[in-house]
Amino acid sequence: MSFGKNLCYYRKQINITQEELAERLFVTRQTVSRWETDSVFPDVETIIKLCDMFDCSMDTLVRGDAENEINDEKENSDDMGENTWHSSGRSLDWYELNGPICSIIMILCILIFLLLGILKGLWHPGWIVFVIGIAACAISSVSGEIINSIFFRK
Repeated sequence: MSFGKNLCYYRKQINITQEELAERLFVTRQTVSRWETDSVFPDVETIIKLCDMFDCSMDTLVRGDAENEINDEKENSDDMGENTWHSSGRSLDWYELNGPICSIIMILCILIFLLLGILKGLWHPGWIVFVIGIAACAISSVSGEIINSIFFRK
Protein backbone atom coordinates (compact mmCIF):
# COMPACT_ATOMS: atom_id res chain seq x y z
CA MET A 1 0.00 0.00 0.00
CA SER A 2 1.05 3.60 -0.49
CA PHE A 3 1.66 6.12 2.27
CA GLY A 4 -1.67 7.80 1.51
CA LYS A 5 -3.64 4.55 1.74
CA ASN A 6 -1.88 3.62 4.98
CA LEU A 7 -2.58 7.06 6.44
CA CYS A 8 -6.25 6.82 5.47
CA TYR A 9 -6.49 3.30 6.91
CA TYR A 10 -4.92 4.27 10.26
CA ARG A 11 -7.03 7.43 10.48
CA LYS A 12 -10.19 5.40 10.01
CA GLN A 13 -9.00 2.82 12.56
CA ILE A 14 -9.03 5.47 15.29
CA ASN A 15 -12.29 6.96 13.96
CA ILE A 16 -11.21 10.49 13.19
CA THR A 17 -11.95 12.65 10.18
CA GLN A 18 -9.44 14.42 7.98
CA GLU A 19 -10.48 17.63 9.73
CA GLU A 20 -9.76 16.20 13.20
CA LEU A 21 -6.39 14.83 12.10
CA ALA A 22 -5.53 18.20 10.58
CA GLU A 23 -6.38 19.95 13.86
CA ARG A 24 -4.18 17.56 15.85
CA LEU A 25 -1.25 18.17 13.52
CA PHE A 26 -1.88 21.91 13.06
CA VAL A 27 -2.32 21.66 9.29
CA THR A 28 -5.29 22.18 6.99
CA ARG A 29 -7.77 19.50 5.99
CA GLN A 30 -6.65 19.97 2.38
CA THR A 31 -3.09 19.07 3.41
CA VAL A 32 -4.29 15.80 4.95
CA SER A 33 -6.32 15.13 1.80
CA ARG A 34 -3.22 15.67 -0.38
CA TRP A 35 -1.24 13.28 1.87
CA GLU A 36 -3.93 10.62 1.49
CA THR A 37 -3.97 10.98 -2.31
CA ASP A 38 -0.15 10.79 -2.38
CA SER A 39 0.05 14.23 -4.02
CA VAL A 40 2.54 15.41 -1.38
CA PHE A 41 4.24 13.91 1.65
CA PRO A 42 4.55 15.35 5.16
CA ASP A 43 7.91 16.21 6.68
CA VAL A 44 9.71 13.74 8.92
CA GLU A 45 8.58 15.38 12.17
CA THR A 46 4.95 15.05 11.10
CA ILE A 47 5.47 11.42 10.11
CA ILE A 48 6.91 10.76 13.59
CA LYS A 49 3.85 12.41 15.17
CA LEU A 50 1.59 10.27 12.99
CA CYS A 51 3.44 7.10 14.01
CA ASP A 52 3.04 8.02 17.68
CA MET A 53 -0.63 8.79 17.16
CA PHE A 54 -1.32 5.52 15.31
CA ASP A 55 1.13 3.45 17.39
CA CYS A 56 2.87 2.09 14.30
CA SER A 57 6.37 2.02 12.89
CA MET A 58 7.55 4.55 10.34
CA ASP A 59 8.31 1.73 7.94
CA THR A 60 4.73 0.43 8.13
CA LEU A 61 3.22 3.88 7.68
CA VAL A 62 5.45 5.02 4.82
CA ARG A 63 5.90 1.88 2.75
CA GLY A 64 4.16 -1.02 4.44
CA ASP A 65 0.75 -2.57 4.12
CA ALA A 66 -0.98 -1.29 7.25
CA GLU A 67 -4.12 -3.40 6.94
CA ASN A 68 -2.27 -6.70 6.47
CA GLU A 69 0.34 -5.91 9.14
CA ILE A 70 -2.34 -5.14 11.71
CA ASN A 71 -4.11 -8.41 10.86
CA ASP A 72 -0.78 -10.30 11.09
CA GLU A 73 -0.07 -8.75 14.50
CA LYS A 74 -3.49 -9.83 15.77
CA GLU A 75 -2.94 -13.38 14.54
CA ASN A 76 0.56 -13.55 16.04
CA SER A 77 -0.57 -12.20 19.41
CA ASP A 78 -3.29 -14.87 19.50
CA ASP A 79 -0.73 -17.56 18.65
CA MET A 80 1.95 -16.43 21.10
CA GLY A 81 -0.21 -16.25 24.21
CA GLU A 82 1.97 -15.76 27.28
CA ASN A 83 5.22 -15.25 25.38
CA THR A 84 4.45 -11.60 24.58
CA TRP A 85 5.19 -8.73 26.93
CA HIS A 86 2.96 -5.70 26.53
CA SER A 87 3.74 -2.05 26.94
CA SER A 88 0.82 0.31 26.31
CA GLY A 89 -1.03 -2.24 24.22
CA ARG A 90 1.71 -3.25 21.80
CA SER A 91 4.28 -6.00 21.99
CA LEU A 92 7.65 -5.12 23.47
CA ASP A 93 10.54 -6.92 21.86
CA TRP A 94 14.25 -7.21 22.57
CA TYR A 95 15.18 -4.53 20.04
CA GLU A 96 13.45 -1.96 22.23
CA LEU A 97 15.27 -3.22 25.33
CA ASN A 98 18.75 -3.74 23.89
CA GLY A 99 19.56 -0.04 23.39
CA PRO A 100 18.96 0.97 27.01
CA ILE A 101 20.74 -2.16 28.25
CA CYS A 102 23.85 -1.36 26.19
CA SER A 103 23.72 2.25 27.35
CA ILE A 104 23.73 1.13 30.97
CA ILE A 105 26.59 -1.31 30.31
CA MET A 106 28.72 1.41 28.70
CA ILE A 107 27.99 3.93 31.48
CA LEU A 108 29.12 1.30 33.99
CA CYS A 109 32.28 0.78 31.93
CA ILE A 110 33.05 4.51 32.07
CA LEU A 111 32.52 4.55 35.84
CA ILE A 112 34.75 1.49 36.35
CA PHE A 113 37.43 3.00 34.11
CA LEU A 114 37.37 6.25 36.10
CA LEU A 115 37.48 4.40 39.43
CA LEU A 116 40.42 2.28 38.29
CA GLY A 117 42.24 5.38 37.10
CA ILE A 118 41.54 7.60 40.08
CA LEU A 119 41.84 5.07 42.90
CA LYS A 120 44.51 2.71 41.55
CA GLY A 121 46.24 4.78 38.87
CA LEU A 122 45.45 2.13 36.26
CA TRP A 123 44.62 4.49 33.44
CA HIS A 124 46.45 2.64 30.69
CA PRO A 125 45.38 -0.95 31.48
CA GLY A 126 41.89 0.28 32.39
CA TRP A 127 40.89 0.57 28.72
CA ILE A 128 40.16 -3.16 28.76
CA VAL A 129 36.87 -2.38 30.52
CA PHE A 130 35.57 -0.84 27.29
CA VAL A 131 36.43 -3.99 25.35
CA ILE A 132 34.51 -6.00 27.94
CA GLY A 133 31.58 -3.56 27.67
CA ILE A 134 31.50 -3.83 23.89
CA ALA A 135 31.60 -7.63 24.16
CA ALA A 136 28.73 -7.54 26.68
CA CYS A 137 26.67 -5.39 24.29
CA ALA A 138 27.40 -7.79 21.43
CA ILE A 139 26.34 -10.75 23.56
CA SER A 140 23.21 -8.86 24.54
CA SER A 141 22.41 -8.16 20.89
CA VAL A 142 22.98 -11.76 19.78
CA SER A 143 20.91 -13.12 22.65
CA GLY A 144 18.20 -10.62 21.62
CA GLU A 145 18.19 -12.12 18.13
CA ILE A 146 17.69 -15.55 19.65
CA ILE A 147 14.93 -14.30 21.95
CA ASN A 148 13.16 -12.63 19.02
CA SER A 149 13.41 -15.71 16.83
CA ILE A 150 11.97 -17.93 19.57
CA PHE A 151 9.35 -15.75 21.23
CA PHE A 152 8.47 -13.07 18.69
CA ARG A 153 9.00 -14.96 15.42
CA LYS A 154 10.99 -12.20 13.75
